[in-house]
Amino acid sequence: MPFFDIIWLALRNLREAKLRATLTSMGVIVGVAVIVTMVSFGLGLQRNMLSRFRALDLFNEIRVFGKSVFTMAMANVDSKLRRDENPGERRGPAF
Repeated sequence: MPFFDIIWLALRNLREAKLRATLTSMGVIVGVAVIVTMVSFGLGLQRNMLSRFRALDLFNEIRVFGKSVFTMAMANVDSKLRRDENPGERRGPAF
């Protein structure tokens, strides 16, 4: 089938089914617009949050902790408030 016959057949089908062609093209347009909007919105939020973190100087320091999460959590707690790290060991005078 020659190329011009295929184009003529496609255009004839589009003329005969105007509503279907219109709804399909509107669906494609809305779908592409939504995808573009969501991607640009996400990139804008990411850029905004990174600029706020940079303004707070949160990316200037790296901390590396060892052993466990408990030791990391208890690193800045007052020694009076800490639980016994060795529960079998007594800390005060025995009564």
